[in-house]
Amino acid sequence: MERHDPLSSNSCPEAASTPPTKRTRKLPPLLREVSRVKDDTLAFLCTGPDAPPGEYSRNLRRVLEIREQFTAFCRLNLHFSNWRQAWAAFFAHYQPITEVPPSSEQGKGTARPQWKQRLYEIARA
Repeated sequence: MERHDPLSSNSCPEAASTPPTKRTRKLPPLLREVSRVKDDTLAFLCTGPDAPPGEYSRNLRRVLEIREQFTAFCRLNLHFSNWRQAWAAFFAHYQPITEVPPSSEQGKGTARPQWKQRLYEIARA
């Protein structure tokens, strides 16, 4: 006849025989938030307000590259409290690769860079 021990009846014999699971390191909160951001959102945010037509579709095609760059930026700057603040800082220094459409102003050299044009618009306001 088997002896009953009331103190050990709370433990499950199957749980004691299973090997412990391998623990993984948790991501920092900012990187967890970034991983949940949808590709459409990143492509849209990277387009910007002064983007030429078709820029969104180009960004959607290269969203993996954008996400990789943004994630690398967030790994270096974990002090941001959420991904929106990190995006604002990232986009301020982000240089998107755009296909320049052919225009008559290219040969003249009179066209201002986009950042300079924005600066003048802000100064006028």
